Amino acid sequence: MTTRLKGPEHTGGFGYAGQNFEPDADGIIDIPDEFVQEAKSHGFIPVSEITHPDPAVSSVNLQGLTNKQLVAFAQDALGLTLDPSLKKKDLIASIEAAMAEEAPATDAGAESAAA
Repeated sequence: MTTRLKGPEHTGGFGYAGQNFEPDADGIIDIPDEFVQEAKSHGFIPVSEITHPDPAVSSVNLQGLTNKQLVAFAQDALGLTLDPSLKKKDLIASIEAAMAEEAPATDAGAESAAA
């Protein structure tokens, strides 16, 4: 299994155990679960643990929403327009990435293991 993590500002990626993981356009990497603790020690945060500045937004259980509700939530709470024909996992990933982008930046591990 893998975990999605958001890196500190200006992180070029994460390298561990001879493997390199490049961030996507939103600064998010997907890494094997067994690497998560090491990545966290370099300032990476699991996307599922990132809180939006608005507690009403961060407390929403995305898994419990229908696709239609996810699209409406993205538009209303984040100003994000999503294609309603996307799969639920892709809608959730887009919302999580947008929430991570709006979360306060962390300086922890700014010199993390960049790829």
